[in-house]
Amino acid sequence: MKTLDHVSGVQQVSSSSDQNLWEENLVLKAQIASYRERVADMEKKLDYTAKIVLLYENILRYNKEEAKVMDSEIQARELTLELARTELLDAFEKIKARENESTLARNQIQSQDAIVKELKDENLRLKRIIEKFKNSVPSVHTTAKNASVHEKPARSRTVKKRAHSA
Repeated sequence: MKTLDHVSGVQQVSSSSDQNLWEENLVLKAQIASYRERVADMEKKLDYTAKIVLLYENILRYNKEEAKVMDSEIQARELTLELARTELLDAFEKIKARENESTLARNQIQSQDAIVKELKDENLRLKRIIEKFKNSVPSVHTTAKNASVHEKPARSRTVKKRAHSA
């Protein structure tokens, strides 16, 4: 019986050790399942993070391209502004030149107006002198008229003969 007791004790020991192993196995399986869940969660988070990183990379790439386009647009606008500035400066210079020409023309007109005024004044002065001269010297017509009043003209012979014959 000793062998049976020995065998049953071994079975009991073996059963209790199996029980412990089985419990440890369950704990380990639970831990493995927990770790697998954590790994799955981490993989999901990693995928999510990778997608976010990819999205940010795309945004950065887009922003770089957008920045290049904007830089090109800015350069184009700067060139346009520079051309407009140059055109404005040219127009301003032309306006200044025209103003100078206008001022010169205005000065010439004023000078000519002054000359015309002087000529008119001189003309008026000369007219007055002529009038004074006319008034001081008797005219030929007046002199002839006055002479005929004082002198009686002689009749011609034919007129006298006719007067006597009639």
